[in-house]
Amino acid sequence: MAKEIKSAVLQEFEAWNNGTWSDWADQYCTPDVEYSLENAEMTVDEAKTAVSGMISDLNVQRVRLENLIVSEDWAGVHYWNVITDEDGVRTPMDTMTFMHFVDTDEGIKVDICSVYQGF
Repeated sequence: MAKEIKSAVLQEFEAWNNGTWSDWADQYCTPDVEYSLENAEMTVDEAKTAVSGMISDLNVQRVRLENLIVSEDWAGVHYWNVITDEDGVRTPMDTMTFMHFVDTDEGIKVDICSVYQGF
């Protein structure tokens, strides 16, 4: 399962950077995923809405994967975002995501995802 988790995380990373995360999230997450951003609980649809501006403009790019730790059915992902403001100023932000994966008939999917930024 660890190889499948690694592959899914890397595909998710790529989907974010090419602006297709909202489409990918429907394949990547279970319909009842527990998603939290900075401890704010939301559905995957709410998460897609919350980040839609960032994704559509591609003004937040995940530029460097620092660490990917997989243990059993959990993954911890440490990466850097670079946020480009309207005036062109680029700001790096340290981000950590914890995900729990389940094996479904459609392959592995995330059923718990917690994202913490700027720690």
